[in-house]
Amino acid sequence: MKNNHPDLDRKLKNNKPTGWLKAVKRLYRRRSLIIAALLFVLSLGLPSVVAQVSAQIPIVETQPSGLQLVQQAKRSYETKNFAEAARIWQQAASTFAAAGDVLNQAMALSNLSLTYQQLAEWDKAEQAIAQSLNLLQTQQTTPEKLRILAQSLDIQGQLQLTTGQTETALETWQQAANTYEQVNDEGRMAQSLLNLAQAQQDLGLYPRSCKTLIQALAVENIACETLSKATKSTPEKPDSLLSTFEALPDSPIKATGLRLLGDFLRVSGNLDRSQKVLQLSLEVAQRLPSPIDENEAHISLGNTARAQRNTEQALTHYKRAATSTFPIIKVQAQLNELSWRIENREQLSEAQALWPQIESELTKLPASREAIYARINLAQSLICLQQQAVENETTESSSPIIQQCNSLHKQVQKTK
Repeated sequence: MKNNHPDLDRKLKNNKPTGWLKAVKRLYRRRSLIIAALLFVLSLGLPSVVAQVSAQIPIVETQPSGLQLVQQAKRSYETKNFAEAARIWQQAASTFAAAGDVLNQAMALSNLSLTYQQLAEWDKAEQAIAQSLNLLQTQQTTPEKLRILAQSLDIQGQLQLTTGQTETALETWQQAANTYEQVNDEGRMAQSLLNLAQAQQDLGLYPRSCKTLIQALAVENIACETLSKATKSTPEKPDSLLSTFEALPDSPIKATGLRLLGDFLRVSGNLDRSQKVLQLSLEVAQRLPSPIDENEAHISLGNTARAQRNTEQALTHYKRAATSTFPIIKVQAQLNELSWRIENREQLSEAQALWPQIESELTKLPASREAIYARINLAQSLICLQQQAVENETTESSSPIIQQCNSLHKQVQKTK
């Protein structure tokens, strides 16, 4: 038979379908991007520690003080000049070390690790965070030390998750949350719990993630077993649990927590409540405003709509998320749209037009675990696309590859 898809053949020439289903399923469990500002150990989070720098280190005109270097590194990081930020963080760490300021040296090294993660310099990131934690072990326990320790553990957990050490990241983020609790930092404790819940979902531990999310959101008298039970609210009988969530003050914690809770509800089969909780998450993100939370809520809403067989609504949400200015979120939304179009066989021509766009976007992503997974995801979607296109031209029954693709799509309707 004549091959009408030479472009796809060239892309698929070196790809083999055997054994890929399990790996690709994990790709759809898209984790939340951890907001760097919440992990950044800077003067905003640690006024008492950083404020000491100017008193401890004389400001010399020819040499910046540690505090000045911290501010310079922060500006470079926020403008995504990560190479420059790494250089300045290293200089700050050396300056603090020379002054005998171990706590701020550890702080600078933790931020150096975070910056190396942005550069995909995993070994250097590991060395920096290990050095930071080793320094902290030599210090007496004080509130200042505990704050830096907790945030350093947060950064270590991010590194572990990114490099595939998900189970270890669970333990690290639990330690971080416990440490934040010791210094009564409820906001950062909640963020660590959200990180923990996301990692639990990545491992398929959805019931555990629900309990973690309830703790992070600080809502009382809500049992996960009750939350996951199928319900159908009406205007005459509204969902009382939704009212509890609505009453929480708007914050990034609320937006992310409700989104992860909506993902849990989708996996649990409570699609109606999943949709409503995710809609709440979207509305919170829009009010803040928080574009990254808004885009991620659209992807989750798309997945729930897909599970509800509301295919047009799913596509609308995916397309909205694909307008994101965050490259990885844009790619994830496009990958979900691609799998949706492959699943709907009448959408194959649109799918063929979409995958080159995704391939182009992938070249813009920095090296990371998520970027690697996205490339694998795209390759396997191309296998499904090629096989669907071939079978549409024949009268043959579905091949094992298509059966695997269909199985994957059913899983996507539940998970991410």
